[in-house]
Amino acid sequence: MRNMGFALHRRVGFTLVELLVVIMIIGILVALLLPAIQAAREAARRTRCTNNLKQLVLACQGYAEKHKERLPWNSDPAWMSRQQPPPFADGSVAHKASTKYWRMRDFSWIVATLPYLEQQNLYDRINFDDWEGNWGTNRYPRPAPNVELRKRILPVLLCPSNDQEPVNDHQNVGYRKGNAGGPLAARTDYVGNMGHVYGGWRNCACVPDFFDWTGQRRFLRGTNPGTPWVNGDWDTHLPRLQGLFYYRGSARLSEITDGTSLTIAVFEDYHWRGPIENSSRFDTGVTVDAAWMSPLAAIGNLRNPMNNRNPLWRLCTGHTTGDVRCHGWSSNHPGGALAAYADGTVEFFSEDIDHVVRYALATRNGHESFADRGQ
Repeated sequence: MRNMGFALHRRVGFTLVELLVVIMIIGILVALLLPAIQAAREAARRTRCTNNLKQLVLACQGYAEKHKERLPWNSDPAWMSRQQPPPFADGSVAHKASTKYWRMRDFSWIVATLPYLEQQNLYDRINFDDWEGNWGTNRYPRPAPNVELRKRILPVLLCPSNDQEPVNDHQNVGYRKGNAGGPLAARTDYVGNMGHVYGGWRNCACVPDFFDWTGQRRFLRGTNPGTPWVNGDWDTHLPRLQGLFYYRGSARLSEITDGTSLTIAVFEDYHWRGPIENSSRFDTGVTVDAAWMSPLAAIGNLRNPMNNRNPLWRLCTGHTTGDVRCHGWSSNHPGGALAAYADGTVEFFSEDIDHVVRYALATRNGHESFADRGQ
């Protein structure tokens, strides 16, 4: 009887200590698996981002095949080209030379690639005759004005690792509007390479200098041939651009004498406002020039360090909030960002990339070799 009573009262559950041990083990397993899951998800996002860049460059190549090797045309008439044509000494007007931009409308090079990105229907709906370009309100002869079409979200232009809103307000039309902003527009996370330049108002005010592979300094803004100042209003400044896309126009594939496999064509740019002076904070808000239809937002230069967090590059911005001029090569991919060469190859670059290497990748005809670039 004693044995039977003992058997009836035998414990059949877990003690509190045992339960806590089980919970702890489960927590450890989750802690071990979670980074792996997150890494797998980021790898998938980076793969999609890589494919987006490849599609964009292939679209550029398709365009070039039909336009005598000319890359997609970036169309930004800017401010100066909107002024009245200047008269000659005899009082006559230089109509041919100076009125051409009166017919130009504000559209990015990305617009020109739409038919090669399976977006022919969207391309056909754009009213290229509207005076206000990509934010025009004229419905005739199209069923929808451009100001509505610029809100169209194109997945091929969005990196999955970017958590910004796909459509943002206060997006400008192009160089002639600058910081003025404008109506709603869908963003692009990819921009065409202008080169290694100081692009007028749209870059940081102060940039430290570095020695290149020959021992020369060529990074300080506008004072060296390696980093020329380029005012988007002036045609005479456009030849200074060493990249593939200009404020107005683009390069030909035959002009890439450094080699299409050694020159960046398109790179990631999340259009962050950038570092805040005298602060450790970093403003990842979208700038006013992030719209894919805008010819200003769709181009960028490789002068600034990747992700633009280096304190040396924000000592004299003169701003208490993020400077819209300081965005550049940037991404949320851990440790770096992607870029596509002109031949369609996509590569992931470390955010610690050497300044000289970045410079060499930005130029189409700088005559640098792989040895020069330290690769």
